[in-house]
Amino acid sequence: MQNILKSMLWAILLCFSHASFAASTPVTKANIQQKAELDTQQLKTLWKNYQNHIQQMNRALPALKQQKDVQQKNAMISQYNRYLEQTKNSLSLLILSQTSAVQLRQQLTEHATKYQNVYKLAAVENMSEHQLNAWQRLSTQTENLYQTLQSTAQSIY
Repeated sequence: MQNILKSMLWAILLCFSHASFAASTPVTKANIQQKAELDTQQLKTLWKNYQNHIQQMNRALPALKQQKDVQQKNAMISQYNRYLEQTKNSLSLLILSQTSAVQLRQQLTEHATKYQNVYKLAAVENMSEHQLNAWQRLSTQTENLYQTLQSTAQSIY
C-alpha cells in the first residue's frame, strides 16, 4: 500500500514534467491510472528488449575478449553499457501502480547496474585473483537477480 501511495505521489509530481502529459491535461486519478497502465505496457516492452540485449551482449563477449586493441574493446563495452544506461533512464520515467511492476523496475535497474560491472570484468583478458573473485561473485548475484526478474516479469503478464 505504501508503494502505491509513493507511486501516486511521484505520478503527480512527474505529470508536470513528463512529456506524455500536456500542460492542459488535468491531473486526475483517472489520468494517472491511464498513464500507469500505458507505462506498465512500456515496462513489458522494455523488459523484452532488455532480455534480447543481454543475450546479444553475451554472444558478443567472446569476440570482446579476443579484441587486442584496448580502445576498440573499451568502445565496444561503452556501446553496450550505453544501452543499459538508456534503459535505466527510461525506467526512471515510468509511472507504475502495480506492486509487481514497481518491483520489476527496481530489479531491472539493479540488474543493469550490476551487469555493467560484470561485463567490464568479463572482458578483462588476464584477470588477477581479486578480479576473478569479484567477477564470480558479481556474476552469481547477477544471474540470481536475472532469475528473480524473470519470475517477477511473469506476474505482470
